[in-house]
Amino acid sequence: MSLFTEGQILDGTYRLVRLIGEGGMGEVYEATHARLAGRYAIKVLLQTLSNNREAVARFDREAQVTSLLQHPNIVQVIDHNTASDGTEYLVMEYLDGESLGARMARPRRLPVESVASIVDQIAAGLAAAHTHGIVHRDLKPDNVFLVAVQGRAAELVKLLDFGISKMGSGYQTLDRQICGTPQYMAPEQVEGRVADIGGPTDQFALAVIAYELLTGRNPFQKADLAATFAEVLRGAPSPTGLSPAVDAVLMRGMSKAWRNRFPSVTNFAAALRVALLPARESHSLPTLAYAVG
Repeated sequence: MSLFTEGQILDGTYRLVRLIGEGGMGEVYEATHARLAGRYAIKVLLQTLSNNREAVARFDREAQVTSLLQHPNIVQVIDHNTASDGTEYLVMEYLDGESLGARMARPRRLPVESVASIVDQIAAGLAAAHTHGIVHRDLKPDNVFLVAVQGRAAELVKLLDFGISKMGSGYQTLDRQICGTPQYMAPEQVEGRVADIGGPTDQFALAVIAYELLTGRNPFQKADLAATFAEVLRGAPSPTGLSPAVDAVLMRGMSKAWRNRFPSVTNFAAALRVALLPARESHSLPTLAYAVG
């Protein structure tokens, strides 16, 4: 059962139009503003979690981090407040499109140019975060959103959910936990080496996503958590079948030791683009199909 009903006014300002998403921590509604034009997305924390310090900290962290990062490839936060009834909410720009996870869940043909564009844009958003000392820590297809933009051929990529991001060098309770989605976690995350978590950690996850986009399979996902963690720590992804150059870039991005990865996430994206689209071959590259099973 939804927390709110269609047409309900939140905090005297936002009219909730419809429920567009829900999860373990809360719900997301499309909304309009009482005095401004446009559409908004409002994330509401479940009232049952209002006394859960960890849940509230994660919610507040997402608001703080996302509002700090004013970047076109990161979803924009417009407001963060607590309503008179104690409901904590976050107002964001409304994104009309679909998650990368949803796109990958159905068979479609995707040009390698599109893969390069998606990776470039994810890297740009992450680089902005890293410049501010922020590490996402939970980069995965479901936290990447694709938005169609009028007059633009390529879709605009938006990064979502900085709720478990690591900020600077502080060691808060959430920072000391093993956080992330197993099949996209870097070895330093799996082993709980918080001091080693940084920009290269997000680069590892991006390399996994790129591999998955190009092959249709996650290189580390196994039947259970223990097996997945073991594969992240010791497994070697099989070749993509595209080219040695592409494989070399992806394998470096997924190096077990963070020091062996590219100097930055944008360096990784640039190297992958060159490997995927070498100037003398770009006119003849095939269109790739992927389907996530």
